[in-house]
Amino acid sequence: MTQGIATLLSLVALLACGSTVRAEIIRVPGDYPTISEAIAAASDGDTVLIADGIYTGAANKNLSWQGKSLVVRSENGPDRCVIDCEDNGACFAFRRESSTTATIEGLTLTRGNGGAITSRDNTRLTVRNCIVTKNRSHASAPGGGISAYGTVDIVDCKITDNLGGYGGGVAVYGGPATISSCEITGNRADRIGGANTGLGGGVFVSFDTTIINCVIRGNAAIGSGGGVYAQGKNVAIWNSIIENNTGRSNGGVVMIGGRLERSVVANNLAEGGGGVSAGYDAVIRDCVIADNRATVHGAGGLHLGTRSSVFQTVVVSNTAAAEGGGIYSYSGDSIMQNLIVYGNTAQRGGGLFVLAGSPQMSSSIVRANVADEHPEIAGTPLVIYSDIEGGFEGEGNIDRDPNFTDPERGDFHLTAGSPCIDAGDNVTQFARLTTDFDGLIRRFDDPDTPDTGRGRGPITDMGAYEFAAPLACTGDERLTARCREENGTFAIDIKTRRAQPGATLTFVLDANDESAQLDRVNRRGRAKLTFVEVDAGGHAVELLECGLRRNVACR
Repeated sequence: MTQGIATLLSLVALLACGSTVRAEIIRVPGDYPTISEAIAAASDGDTVLIADGIYTGAANKNLSWQGKSLVVRSENGPDRCVIDCEDNGACFAFRRESSTTATIEGLTLTRGNGGAITSRDNTRLTVRNCIVTKNRSHASAPGGGISAYGTVDIVDCKITDNLGGYGGGVAVYGGPATISSCEITGNRADRIGGANTGLGGGVFVSFDTTIINCVIRGNAAIGSGGGVYAQGKNVAIWNSIIENNTGRSNGGVVMIGGRLERSVVANNLAEGGGGVSAGYDAVIRDCVIADNRATVHGAGGLHLGTRSSVFQTVVVSNTAAAEGGGIYSYSGDSIMQNLIVYGNTAQRGGGLFVLAGSPQMSSSIVRANVADEHPEIAGTPLVIYSDIEGGFEGEGNIDRDPNFTDPERGDFHLTAGSPCIDAGDNVTQFARLTTDFDGLIRRFDDPDTPDTGRGRGPITDMGAYEFAAPLACTGDERLTARCREENGTFAIDIKTRRAQPGATLTFVLDANDESAQLDRVNRRGRAKLTFVEVDAGGHAVELLECGLRRNVACR
């Protein structure tokens, strides 16, 4: 019996080994003379490896995976391996594929007609370390370089000199999608008439898309968004440079919803809206918006539309032919906090122009702007606890030299003795504004400056930078959360150890900013507080400054 079981196990093991399929490397032209023949011979999981050379002809374009999951890559990188479509067909075209995973790596894709890469439906597409150049879409179609619907990752690519109806370099719709560490330059969107008319010279994105660590430069749109046209609440642009783009309207970036953070938008040009246009719950934070121009209309630097918010951003040296050299506020429900608006020029409202309503500005510095009428602010915004040159009516406002370090060279840090230190407004400040532009503690008390702002101390400074603040987090913080019964409901006790002494930390329950509580870290690096009247069930506690989260159950 024992021998029989051993024999049976051996047979099972042998069958298991026999059923394992090894991924193969299929070489072009070593194994097959053309790329399409190599793909046809490949099985799921295989890699088609392409040797150095320039690949042309019908068998090396309009390529698809035929329902398989494959990697197609060069042997020695994109400078030495080129697919040239000769202006007749796309390089890669995935249409109605069945659950394909497609990876394209290390290739130069050029002279595609119908785009370099077109992806539809179920394809999970990754494009890595490619040069996508001098391609064009059909007629008014999207994505002269890459047009993709669905799950897409575009990584470490150079996307240059492509032409599309909209999304001249890249058009992504659907998602989730990521465009990371790419250079997107010299592309153009030229569609005339119909939906999406000439939008997004460099990039057109929608829905769930993230652009991160990219340079988007020198693109043009016949319509709006010379650099980027982004629509959708889950679109995010992070840590990117968007410069020297042009559009008929809105030269740099259009954000219809979504977030623009830690990015530079500079030297863009349009008839109206030179730098950034934001609306419909769009959020701008920790950005520099500089040297943009609106040559005919208003909004040189920043156009704020419906329900838009801008935090901790430097708006400097922008120009508008009409109103709003720095900022043009279209709607009365915009929010502006901890801004520096400096050295902008317009006919009216050099710093800020408000068309209608009373958008809110707090803890900001507006100075040295130029206009024929109302050089700093034109209109009726609600401005509080801000430093406005020439003065402006509102609680806590001042008109004093902020003592910037070197504003002519773009250094807007406060120096010792600045009247803007500890003079902002904690009451209206966004709960998640826990670090300043430099990533330092947002609310840090200067012992040599009396508090003149509003709210529980420490008081935030005016402007984008907190004076003399340390790093908000040490990287060694420990967060604990414990739930206990209290008076017929529950309470959650929060404790933090190994935190930065003197830091003010922000704790939020269940991602609800209205629940935010602050506590200052003591000399031993500890802070604690309690959330009371908590319902039964599972809860999540966040320490915002340090990105820590703990789950806790109350029962």
